[in-house]
Amino acid sequence: IGGLVASSLNNDLNKITIVDVGENLKKIKNNGLKILWNDKTETIDNFSACTDNYADISEIQDYIFICTKENQLLDISKNCKKISDKKTTFVVIQNGIPWWYFFKKLDEKSDNLNLQTLDPTREIEKNIKKDQIIGGIAYPSAEILEPGIIKHIEGYNMYFGEILTDQPTKKDLFKEIFNKPKLKITFTRNIRMHIWIKALGNLSFNPISALTQTTLEELCENELLNKLVKKLMKEGIKLANSVNIYPKV
Repeated sequence: IGGLVASSLNNDLNKITIVDVGENLKKIKNNGLKILWNDKTETIDNFSACTDNYADISEIQDYIFICTKENQLLDISKNCKKISDKKTTFVVIQNGIPWWYFFKKLDEKSDNLNLQTLDPTREIEKNIKKDQIIGGIAYPSAEILEPGIIKHIEGYNMYFGEILTDQPTKKDLFKEIFNKPKLKITFTRNIRMHIWIKALGNLSFNPISALTQTTLEELCENELLNKLVKKLMKEGIKLANSVNIYPKV
């Protein structure tokens, strides 16, 4: 997903630094990032810099896109302190409930709302300030065919939104950096609803697929599994409703 985003941001106006590791980083650095899109087109993107060491980045960044798993966030947030300031916007693209989920007002005390499983020491919260966060939800699916080459399987929709209700919107400024993107970018006023919509699929399809070794298509076509998926989704909707989220599905 980070690769798809980087490609969609890559234009003459943006100076992009890629942070990655291993053979993937080496290939992107030497050959560019190749993406095989599902519309049968290919793109190859070269970037201003590619590194695995934050110390190599000398400039304060306007935007930092974080497209990783939750368990990597603490180390990333520590490293990002070196390349960010109060004007930097952190765009966090993840599945599931994020550590910032209950941060809804700038001056709100969130001591009793901290998600212990996600940010037990509150270090992420200290390193990435709530008024600098834009939440992101990605619907595209993709896989790394080999280092430096991404296969886009399906989906183009990505949703972004500010997490604070009392923040002036960054919508226009944010959309400017995506200049004719390959992805379909929507800036929403209710990013939390989209978190739950994505979660409905994850909490139902994913575990059943893992247990039965079936594809999404097979899950939908099998009558018994289809009923089970719907039952799990309805349970998920009830849970969302309990925290005043009403998914439009």
